[in-house]
Amino acid sequence: MDARAKEIEAGPAPRELATRVARLVALGPEATPLIVRRIDPGSPGTDKERLRALQFASALARMDTTAITGELLETLKGGTTEGRRNALRALAGTREIARVRPEVEALFRAENGQTKQAALRTLLAFGGPENDLLLTQLLGSGDDALIGMALDGLAEQKVVAAIDGVRKLLNQPGSAPRHSQALLRYFLAVRESASQADVLACVRLAQSGSRNLAQRVELVEGLAALNPALTIELRKSMEPLVAASDRQLKESAHV
Repeated sequence: MDARAKEIEAGPAPRELATRVARLVALGPEATPLIVRRIDPGSPGTDKERLRALQFASALARMDTTAITGELLETLKGGTTEGRRNALRALAGTREIARVRPEVEALFRAENGQTKQAALRTLLAFGGPENDLLLTQLLGSGDDALIGMALDGLAEQKVVAAIDGVRKLLNQPGSAPRHSQALLRYFLAVRESASQADVLACVRLAQSGSRNLAQRVELVEGLAALNPALTIELRKSMEPLVAASDRQLKESAHV
């Protein structure tokens, strides 16, 4: 174990690092008590120390960490900022979700910024219906990073129960354009529940000049998968796109 750890601590080139982390993982759960000691770089940690700690956490994320759940939770509560984030990474694959989830939820609600986002990623990795209400609440949080993560989580889990909250966001002219791709992914994931009004709202997003051309094309091309009825209203709403000066956008609208 010490020899494998020293390989990482030596600071290898990125292409070698993945191989050396894999060697740590291959040691099996028996090595986790030694690895967990290295996931907190201390304060203040140097860039090299933080990178090393991250790689040890990455190894734990691929291992059975049942034997060190207590140590990881201790780091989650009392570690440095980097240590807490690394503990979250390591806990994402835990087999003790019922024990760990309350602690991660508490950290999520208490923190801000990158640590809050890391806690949310861990909660998403846990899955389960417990996430549905949390993700729906995040849609109205006003935090673009959290909203994007919530939309991706709802899409991945195909949470139809959240569709009203997503529709509310979809019809907000100020914020919907910033989340256009994530909104489309959600409606594609629950396409059987998508309505004609959802399609029309997506068309309006595709018309938005605040989105770049590639994003507008992606929106238009995704509409066909929602299987909308080609009503007069939809035809009229598509006219500006069909008449677009850009050839790619115009062709996508015709299709």
